Amino acid sequence: MPELPEVETIRGQLAPLVQGRTLARMEVLDPRWSRPLAPQELSSALEGREVLALERRGKYLLWRFHDEAYLAQHLRMTGSVLLDPRPEPLHTRVRLAFAPAQKLVIVDPRRFGTGELLLGESAMEAFFAARLGLEPLDEGFTAGHLREIARGRLGPIKAFLLDQR
Repeated sequence: MPELPEVETIRGQLAPLVQGRTLARMEVLDPRWSRPLAPQELSSALEGREVLALERRGKYLLWRFHDEAYLAQHLRMTGSVLLDPRPEPLHTRVRLAFAPAQKLVIVDPRRFGTGELLLGESAMEAFFAARLGLEPLDEGFTAGHLREIARGRLGPIKAFLLDQR
C-alpha cells in the first residue's frame, strides 16, 4: 500500500505536469473507481476545468480544479499514476488527457483505488473531516495531541497508530 511519504512523492512528481493545465478528457474505464457517481457524471463535472493544484491530504491525492471542484483520489493497495505509458498497461482504470498535450493513466490491478468528486470547499472539508485526523506534519500534531486522542481507548497501540482518523 502506498504510504504517506510515497503519496507525497507521487504528488511532487505529478504536480508540475498537471498544475495550470486543463483536463481535456477523462475516461473512467472502471465504474467502481468513481462510485457513487457514474463514470460519465464524474467526467462531465471535471472536463474543461483547469487544475489549480495537486495536493495531498493523508494518503489522498487532492486534485484542486477551477471553481471549487475537487477530485479526492486514493491509490489504495496497488494503484499508480503513469505518464503516457507505452504500451498502456492492462489494468488501466482511468485515462486523463490534458491540454496542452499530456496524458496520464491510473492503473490499479486489484481495483481498490477510488476517485470522488467534491463540489465546494465545505464538501471537501467535510469529506476529509470524516476520514482523516490531523496531518502528521502539522505543527499541532504533538505528543500531547496523541495523548488526548488516545485517552480512554483500549486495544493494541499499532491499531491506534494506523487509524487515519
